Amino acid sequence: MALADLAGALTMAGIVLPSLGVDWRAARLSGVALIELGAARPDVVTRLATVIRRGARSEALTSCPDRSCAVQVELSTDLHTGTQEWRCPACRSYGWVLPPEYAAAHPEEAVLQWIGGPRRTN
Repeated sequence: MALADLAGALTMAGIVLPSLGVDWRAARLSGVALIELGAARPDVVTRLATVIRRGARSEALTSCPDRSCAVQVELSTDLHTGTQEWRCPACRSYGWVLPPEYAAAHPEEAVLQWIGGPRRTN
């Protein structure tokens, strides 16, 4: 199931990992089946990293950064500056979205930057 799910997702992204399969040796030794990702060319690994970053960015853009709220945020774009902004309809927090180029260069920073409104600390 997990192998087929990963293979399908990779196919959708146009990525082929030639050694993708089940590690049956580990399964026999430990009783736990592991998925073997295998070796890949650097260009394939770079493409895979790009797809993962996009997916992580997309996921980060879907819910309020206030962890206790976790409601889907509304996104808008300022027509004059091109800046993307977000607003949470539940807790009324708001902020701006890091530009994709900056976010890719600074993965340690949250994609949704908080500016104001309620912010709970947990």
